[in-house]
Amino acid sequence: MTRPDRTLTEILSEFGIKSKDWDWLIVSDGSGSTWQRSAGWCGILIHQHSARRHVFSGSLSYGTSNLAEILGVFHSIWYLSDQERQPSWQQILVLTDSQYVAQMIEKPSERVKSHAALWKTIWAAKRDLLNIKAQWIPRASIALNQLADAVAGETRLRQKNVLQEAIEKLNFDVTKLSQINPKS
Repeated sequence: MTRPDRTLTEILSEFGIKSKDWDWLIVSDGSGSTWQRSAGWCGILIHQHSARRHVFSGSLSYGTSNLAEILGVFHSIWYLSDQERQPSWQQILVLTDSQYVAQMIEKPSERVKSHAALWKTIWAAKRDLLNIKAQWIPRASIALNQLADAVAGETRLRQKNVLQEAIEKLNFDVTKLSQINPKS
């Protein structure tokens, strides 16, 4: 468990990260298991110089843990490339407790099969728009990762109830779905 009284600079220095190493920090986590279950993610984006912060989160009705881990990073990078329009010299540092995500950002592989569309989008942003680096951190080693983990887990749990709540709210008769003729 991390001490809440430490500054972000103190925490990052424990991992050998200096303030010159990043302009934007992304701390992300995902929660998922197999394609038969829901998944959730969270990306926390911090701008070092203005202290602006954004928290991105979401869920999927079905998704793996690796997909959820990627989406926390993907959503944050998407925001940076689309909304912030940062110059390419700005450094984006991703801290993740997923060795898979850290390795794929650092060493892109064109032979990737799983989640290829997401990876190719991240790599294109890295190649053409943003200076992105990644570093693996142990799970729950910093408070921001603990927060990302909690948000990812909560969005995953809530996703499980979304369909049922919508059906109940609309008083929707699910049995009528089998009567729908898609050709009409």
